[in-house]
Amino acid sequence: MSTSDNISLFSENLTECDIISIDTTVSTDTENQLIHKQKQNHPVRKFLEPNINNNKTVLCSLCKSIFSKNTGISTIKRHFEKKHEDAYKQIKQDLQNTIIPYTEDDIEKVDLINSHLYGWIISAQLPFSAVENKELKALFSIFDPRYKLPTRQTVSHNINEIFIKQKTIIYNLLSSLEQKFSITTDAWTACTNQAYISITLHWIDKNWDMKHILLDFIPICERHTGIVFAENIFNTLKEYNIEKKILAVTTDNAANMITFGQQLKIKLENECNNVEFMHFRCATHILNLAVQEGIKLISEPIEKARKFASKIRNSLSLFEELKKIFEMKNQPFLVPEVDVPTRWNSLYLSIQKLHRIKNMTDILVASNCQLKQIYPTDDDWQDINVSIFILLLLIKN
Repeated sequence: MSTSDNISLFSENLTECDIISIDTTVSTDTENQLIHKQKQNHPVRKFLEPNINNNKTVLCSLCKSIFSKNTGISTIKRHFEKKHEDAYKQIKQDLQNTIIPYTEDDIEKVDLINSHLYGWIISAQLPFSAVENKELKALFSIFDPRYKLPTRQTVSHNINEIFIKQKTIIYNLLSSLEQKFSITTDAWTACTNQAYISITLHWIDKNWDMKHILLDFIPICERHTGIVFAENIFNTLKEYNIEKKILAVTTDNAANMITFGQQLKIKLENECNNVEFMHFRCATHILNLAVQEGIKLISEPIEKARKFASKIRNSLSLFEELKKIFEMKNQPFLVPEVDVPTRWNSLYLSIQKLHRIKNMTDILVASNCQLKQIYPTDDDWQDINVSIFILLLLIKN
């Protein structure tokens, strides 16, 4: 993997037999250290004293009975219950007034809680710092005051352990399969200006069911060239020892993706003797390009609809005025949608919604003359309705 804190292996539809799930158990070294510290703070400890003759043992301050430093709290409590009744009552009273964290005797329960905590952080894609949230701490203190949330550093370390363990599970699964694989990939830039490329692996199991898994999620710190993409994805395929089993890759029609397909084919053929590999361009993406060209024939009405929807969503005063019109007509409020050019179904949905609320927006436009220039006319709506019909046919097919 390209980054140690990558948790992209945890996806649905993971295994051939649907039996592998996220194993969120981790080594208990850190938890044992915490529990050892908690054990030292138990009220019974004030009745124990060091044994000057043997630093590996402690003495009961009342009867000088000897206990190993590793003796469990439960054993020592039983001693006081039988031998020192008054002291035991005081210990019980202290326990009622003090919340004692879990000890090593409760390690299984602590592991279970931690396992679900890590699973929640992973599945909800939360930052490790979530465990430092004051409200979350308060919630846990109500549900189980004996449990102490791990630190952010502990969460980071243990989730990385989970990732490494899960990665091994997936490696073993893929190694056991005789099927061929195909991949799909895409690249994009996050709001942090960090670029990524993903790899999704697809195969058909022995029951002819489609399976897929997000195999890797790679940060790209170089130029977004096809050569860079090919190098990163080829390395991941080799890491899982499946480079000879790859039949095809499907991408969009971007120029760097075309180069990527060519470069990956060369690397698989020259370095792995994989001569079966093929690069396919996404049919849906091609269809969307065709749709966008077709939309240009009625671009003016469509552009009006887009500008109008955008104006309403970006103007608080118009937004609130439209909401009041819905309330006046006793209708549930519907917000105009702005389409995404790369998905023609979003254009269909945005126009469809604007058509549904036309009676309301007509009232809004009548009281706001500045909107008339960007509001579709009756003739515009005739053209738009044709486009809705065509888009609906494409979506259904």
